[in-house]
Amino acid sequence: MLIYAVLLGTVCMLMLLLWKNKSAYEEELEKATDLLEQVIQDDFPFEALRYKEGQEDKLVFKAMRVAEINKRYAENAAAEQKKTQELIADISHQMRTPLSSIMMYTELMADSSLPQKEHDEFLNRITLSSEKLSWLISEFITISRFEAKSMQLQAESGLLNETVYQAIEMNKEQGKRKHIRFHFDAQTQIELTHDIRWTREAISNVLDNAVKYASEESEVTIEIEKLVFYTRIRIVNVGQTLSSSEQLQAFQKYFRGTNAKTKDGAGIGLYLVKLILEEQGGYGIIESRSNKTAVSLFLLN
Repeated sequence: MLIYAVLLGTVCMLMLLLWKNKSAYEEELEKATDLLEQVIQDDFPFEALRYKEGQEDKLVFKAMRVAEINKRYAENAAAEQKKTQELIADISHQMRTPLSSIMMYTELMADSSLPQKEHDEFLNRITLSSEKLSWLISEFITISRFEAKSMQLQAESGLLNETVYQAIEMNKEQGKRKHIRFHFDAQTQIELTHDIRWTREAISNVLDNAVKYASEESEVTIEIEKLVFYTRIRIVNVGQTLSSSEQLQAFQKYFRGTNAKTKDGAGIGLYLVKLILEEQGGYGIIESRSNKTAVSLFLLN
């Protein structure tokens, strides 16, 4: 009888232990389910967590990592969506004017009684608007690629002097129309590892602005100098200047100074310069006073 009693007691204890383990197991599953639901609903209590030892807490912190990754993916997706919406809005806004111009002058040219002189003038305006539209599309595509970090620059060793000469050539015709001279003051030949194509584009954009806002029959001066960590390209023009606050904003997207209202432009030239420089570890600054504006572009040595 004693043996039976011991066996019965042992069986009862095992059953009780199994029942407790089952309850504990079901409780653990319930907690895990709640944790996963919080991750799914993006309602994970990060601020309430404290690190402790044990299997339950390991599960909690694993869930926390999943929640953090999920949150980061959601934020990145939202940021990309916002960028896409901004790009569409930007393109729509900037292209509205040349498109409206093309449509208006095309409609006017449909008049068979239109004098030849006006016909030629309207055709010229359509051509100019088409060129601006083409330029805007090209610039927006380039900027979006830089912003998306999908632009692969090809850095190679080359003479920076030659890159500057090429940029000057790109702006000579525009300079001639305002009788502006380019003076490239290069004391020495400077060899630098840089992306020749895009550095040339950046210098050309600054020269384009320099000519646009320079006084008639003035001079645009270009200097290059190798410093300790950077090489500086300094472009100076004589003419309209920027206020102190405008100098700080000049490289921002779509920024146009008070003097720019009467000039053609979209406010993206210097912003593209900024992106090109930053992609190569450089930066740009503007100093403007006493009828002179100096734009300095810095490239890593």
